[in-house]
Amino acid sequence: MQQTRHYIFIDPRNIHGEGDKNPTLMEVQAIHRRHYVHGEMVRYHGYDEIHQLLDSYDKELAQVFLQLNVNYPALLADIGRYILLYVYGGVYHDLKCMSTPRLTDYLNSLSPNVELIGEEHPTEKHRVRNTNMVALKKKSPFLDRVLQKMKTRLLQSKEARGPS
Repeated sequence: MQQTRHYIFIDPRNIHGEGDKNPTLMEVQAIHRRHYVHGEMVRYHGYDEIHQLLDSYDKELAQVFLQLNVNYPALLADIGRYILLYVYGGVYHDLKCMSTPRLTDYLNSLSPNVELIGEEHPTEKHRVRNTNMVALKKKSPFLDRVLQKMKTRLLQSKEARGPS
């Protein structure tokens, strides 16, 4: 079965720009071409596509996303990561890790009841610790709770909102 890797690339200096002409993204793509040599498909998602996915999921969260200060790229990428996992399902692991066909074959062999591989945050059960691996089904109830909790917190906080 063909595996697709999804990567988020948001340049805070030009959030609506054409990512495929961005020198940093071009460098990342070159690294991917060198390492993904087993026919893996790679799909790159930018700011506007993340917004479209959010809008299909929850219009209020999509509006909050548009209000976020683009100088918080990690927050924008976190939201993007969660909506991509929610829409497509799959495995998330930190960028400094490269997945292999053996890893994805192993994860595909697990029980269909497995929803999360990794580690929940010890005190905030709606969060996952960073850089851990997460495997989720499409439209995971756990991820829905994470996205809704994130929306609630963003609506309450003005800290990351406003003009760039």
